[in-house]
Amino acid sequence: MKGTFLAPMSYLMDMYRHSLIGLCVGVLLSSMVVDRFAWAQDSVPAALEHAFAEGDARALGGMMAASVDVSLFGARKRYSRNQARLLMESFFSSWPPAGFEMVDASRSASGWFIEARYNSTRPGSPLQLFVRLRRQNTAWLVKELILEASQHEDP
Repeated sequence: MKGTFLAPMSYLMDMYRHSLIGLCVGVLLSSMVVDRFAWAQDSVPAALEHAFAEGDARALGGMMAASVDVSLFGARKRYSRNQARLLMESFFSSWPPAGFEMVDASRSASGWFIEARYNSTRPGSPLQLFVRLRRQNTAWLVKELILEASQHEDP
Protein backbone atom coordinates (compact mmCIF):
# COMPACT_ATOMS: atom_id res chain seq x y z
CA MET A 1 0.00 0.00 0.00
CA LYS A 2 1.70 3.05 -1.23
CA GLY A 3 1.57 6.18 1.00
CA THR A 4 0.42 4.32 4.12
CA PHE A 5 2.65 4.47 7.17
CA LEU A 6 2.65 1.48 9.47
CA ALA A 7 4.72 1.90 12.61
CA PRO A 8 6.92 -1.04 13.50
CA MET A 9 5.57 -3.09 16.39
CA SER A 10 8.64 -2.39 18.59
CA TYR A 11 8.01 1.37 18.27
CA LEU A 12 4.38 0.95 19.37
CA MET A 13 5.42 -1.23 22.32
CA ASP A 14 7.97 1.42 23.43
CA MET A 15 5.29 4.14 23.30
CA TYR A 16 2.92 1.94 25.30
CA ARG A 17 5.59 1.18 27.93
CA HIS A 18 6.52 4.88 28.30
CA SER A 19 2.90 5.91 28.66
CA LEU A 20 2.41 3.28 31.40
CA ILE A 21 5.50 4.53 33.23
CA GLY A 22 4.22 8.11 32.97
CA LEU A 23 0.82 7.05 34.28
CA CYS A 24 2.39 5.22 37.25
CA VAL A 25 4.58 8.21 38.13
CA GLY A 26 1.55 10.52 37.91
CA VAL A 27 -0.52 8.30 40.21
CA LEU A 28 2.35 8.08 42.70
CA LEU A 29 2.85 11.86 42.77
CA SER A 30 -0.87 12.57 43.12
CA SER A 31 -1.14 10.15 46.04
CA MET A 32 1.74 11.98 47.75
CA VAL A 33 -0.17 15.26 47.45
CA VAL A 34 -3.36 13.72 48.82
CA ASP A 35 -1.39 12.18 51.71
CA ARG A 36 0.22 15.55 52.52
CA PHE A 37 -3.17 17.23 52.68
CA ALA A 38 -4.67 14.41 54.73
CA TRP A 39 -1.74 14.69 57.15
CA ALA A 40 -2.10 18.47 57.33
CA GLN A 41 -5.81 18.18 58.01
CA ASP A 42 -5.38 15.88 61.02
CA SER A 43 -2.20 17.44 62.44
CA VAL A 44 -2.52 21.18 62.04
CA PRO A 45 -1.49 22.09 65.62
CA ALA A 46 1.44 19.64 65.53
CA ALA A 47 2.65 20.95 62.17
CA LEU A 48 2.54 24.55 63.42
CA GLU A 49 4.26 23.56 66.65
CA HIS A 50 7.06 21.89 64.68
CA ALA A 51 7.52 24.88 62.34
CA PHE A 52 7.74 27.38 65.21
CA ALA A 53 9.76 25.18 67.60
CA GLU A 54 12.35 24.58 64.85
CA GLY A 55 12.22 28.10 63.39
CA ASP A 56 11.37 26.48 60.05
CA ALA A 57 10.02 29.26 57.81
CA ARG A 58 9.97 26.92 54.79
CA ALA A 59 7.65 24.45 56.56
CA LEU A 60 5.48 27.33 57.76
CA GLY A 61 5.42 28.79 54.23
CA GLY A 62 4.19 25.43 52.93
CA MET A 63 1.13 25.78 55.16
CA MET A 64 0.27 29.32 54.02
CA ALA A 65 -2.52 30.44 51.73
CA ALA A 66 -1.68 32.45 48.60
CA SER A 67 -2.05 35.64 50.66
CA VAL A 68 -1.57 35.90 54.42
CA ASP A 69 -2.30 38.67 56.93
CA VAL A 70 0.76 38.95 59.18
CA SER A 71 1.01 41.15 62.24
CA LEU A 72 4.38 41.42 63.97
CA PHE A 73 4.25 43.55 67.12
CA GLY A 74 1.26 45.53 65.84
CA ALA A 75 2.48 46.16 62.27
CA ARG A 76 -0.18 44.39 60.22
CA LYS A 77 0.10 43.83 56.48
CA ARG A 78 -1.10 41.39 53.81
CA TYR A 79 1.72 39.42 52.17
CA SER A 80 1.98 36.86 49.41
CA ARG A 81 2.97 33.36 50.54
CA ASN A 82 6.60 33.90 49.49
CA GLN A 83 6.82 37.34 51.09
CA ALA A 84 5.37 35.96 54.34
CA ARG A 85 7.87 33.08 54.28
CA LEU A 86 10.75 35.53 53.84
CA LEU A 87 9.37 37.70 56.64
CA MET A 88 9.22 34.66 58.93
CA GLU A 89 12.80 33.71 57.99
CA SER A 90 13.86 37.17 59.13
CA PHE A 91 11.73 36.85 62.28
CA PHE A 92 13.27 33.47 63.21
CA SER A 93 16.72 34.93 62.61
CA SER A 94 15.99 37.85 64.96
CA TRP A 95 13.98 35.79 67.46
CA PRO A 96 15.62 32.31 67.50
CA PRO A 97 13.31 29.60 68.83
CA ALA A 98 13.75 28.28 72.36
CA GLY A 99 10.37 26.61 72.84
CA PHE A 100 6.74 26.53 71.89
CA GLU A 101 3.70 26.03 74.11
CA MET A 102 0.22 25.44 72.73
CA VAL A 103 -2.33 27.39 74.81
CA ASP A 104 -5.55 26.65 72.93
CA ALA A 105 -6.68 25.18 69.62
CA SER A 106 -10.24 25.17 68.38
CA ARG A 107 -11.60 23.84 65.13
CA SER A 108 -14.82 24.40 63.22
CA ALA A 109 -15.91 22.96 59.89
CA SER A 110 -14.23 25.79 57.98
CA GLY A 111 -11.40 26.94 60.22
CA TRP A 112 -8.86 26.54 62.97
CA PHE A 113 -7.87 29.11 65.56
CA ILE A 114 -4.68 28.45 67.47
CA GLU A 115 -3.21 30.37 70.40
CA ALA A 116 0.32 29.63 71.60
CA ARG A 117 3.38 31.04 73.33
CA TYR A 118 6.56 31.31 71.31
CA ASN A 119 9.74 31.31 73.39
CA SER A 120 12.96 32.76 72.05
CA THR A 121 16.53 33.04 73.23
CA ARG A 122 16.08 36.79 72.88
CA PRO A 123 14.96 38.93 75.85
CA GLY A 124 11.28 39.90 75.68
CA SER A 125 10.18 36.32 75.29
CA PRO A 126 7.69 34.64 75.39
CA LEU A 127 5.58 36.10 72.61
CA GLN A 128 1.88 35.49 72.07
CA LEU A 129 1.07 33.73 68.82
CA PHE A 130 -2.36 33.61 67.19
CA VAL A 131 -2.94 31.68 63.96
CA ARG A 132 -6.13 31.46 61.92
CA LEU A 133 -6.42 28.78 59.25
CA ARG A 134 -9.10 28.21 56.63
CA ARG A 135 -9.99 25.08 54.73
CA GLN A 136 -9.23 25.23 51.02
CA ASN A 137 -10.44 22.06 49.32
CA THR A 138 -8.86 19.36 51.52
CA ALA A 139 -6.00 21.47 52.95
CA TRP A 140 -5.83 23.75 55.98
CA LEU A 141 -3.96 26.94 55.09
CA VAL A 142 -2.69 29.76 57.30
CA LYS A 143 -4.68 32.93 56.53
CA GLU A 144 -3.61 35.08 59.48
CA LEU A 145 -0.60 35.07 61.78
CA ILE A 146 -0.17 37.43 64.76
CA LEU A 147 2.92 37.65 66.97
CA GLU A 148 2.93 40.18 69.80
CA ALA A 149 4.47 40.83 73.19
CA SER A 150 3.06 38.48 75.77
CA GLN A 151 0.51 39.65 78.31
CA HIS A 152 1.38 36.51 80.32
CA GLU A 153 3.04 37.24 83.64
CA ASP A 154 5.15 34.50 85.22
CA PRO A 155 4.56 34.23 89.01
